[in-house]
Amino acid sequence: MANARPEKKAEPWKDPQSTPYIRIQRVTKKFGAVTAVNDISRELGGTLGVAIIGSIFLSLYSPRIAEGFGRIPGLVSALPASALDQARDSVGAAYALALANPTGVRAQAIDAVSDSFMRGFSAACLVGSAIAFVGSLLALRFLPPRSTPEGETA
Repeated sequence: MANARPEKKAEPWKDPQSTPYIRIQRVTKKFGAVTAVNDISRELGGTLGVAIIGSIFLSLYSPRIAEGFGRIPGLVSALPASALDQARDSVGAAYALALANPTGVRAQAIDAVSDSFMRGFSAACLVGSAIAFVGSLLALRFLPPRSTPEGETA
């Protein structure tokens, strides 16, 4: 068999997804179901992660940007209400709004946008890290140890 490809070993440290490990297990009768569950769990986890982390970010960013713009004398009163609402909903809109200001207050407005973004982003990252840590503890506690085929090392 000159064209036979060597069997690929599972290397979970190189590929964070469990797909290579699932393929190597050779579960032929349930292979489709196993890979479907794997794909759905990754997609669901990614979707929920983006939704939760995004909600945490926005809940901290929105009031902070309004507060930051409010500290700049005359800025909020000079803005249309819709512009401030857009700045609360979008970092890009807030940054564009900051750049559109006169030179005297532009630096303060950019600082307000950066501070608001970093406040929301850092809190969201901390929450995401905590969730990942708890998930790893649960995996260590409840997942069974991996079995290896004969002749291979874990």
